[in-house]
Amino acid sequence: MKAVFISIRHQWCKLIAKGDKTIEVRKSEPKLETPFKCYIYCSGDGRSRVIGEFICDKIYYYSVGNVTGQTITSEEMERKSCLTRKELCDYENSAESKENCINLVGLFGWHISSLVIYEEPKFLRDFSLNIPPQSWRYVNDLEEVSQ
Repeated sequence: MKAVFISIRHQWCKLIAKGDKTIEVRKSEPKLETPFKCYIYCSGDGRSRVIGEFICDKIYYYSVGNVTGQTITSEEMERKSCLTRKELCDYENSAESKENCINLVGLFGWHISSLVIYEEPKFLRDFSLNIPPQSWRYVNDLEEVSQ
C-alpha cells in the first residue's frame, strides 16, 4: 500500500507534536484516496529524522480569494494550520498556476489525525531514500514492508 513521506520544517513539527497544528498546507495533493498514512520527516534542525506518522483522513480545498470549491473557511484554515492569512496568501501566490482547472482552489489542507510521535526517530534509509523530498513523495507503507 502506498503512503506519503512528507518533509515538514522543525518549527511546524513542534506544533504538530503538541497538537496545535492539525492541518498541513501544501500546494498539491497525492493521488490517493483518504485515509492514507504520512510519515513526518522533520527538516531544518540539524538532526533531520522521521519523527512520526499520521493518518491524513481528509484534504481540504482552500484559496485566499473567494473562489468556487473551498471546503474550509479562512478562519478554520488559519487556526488549524497555525498560519496567518498573509502567510497563506504568500504561499498560494508562490504556487504555479493551475491551467484547465475547474475549481480555482490554490492550496490543500492535509488533515492530521491519529498522530504517532516515535520514541526513536527513523532514518531515510528505513524508507529506501537517500535524500528527502522537497515537499512530499510516495513511499511504501513501512508496516506492510516489514511483514
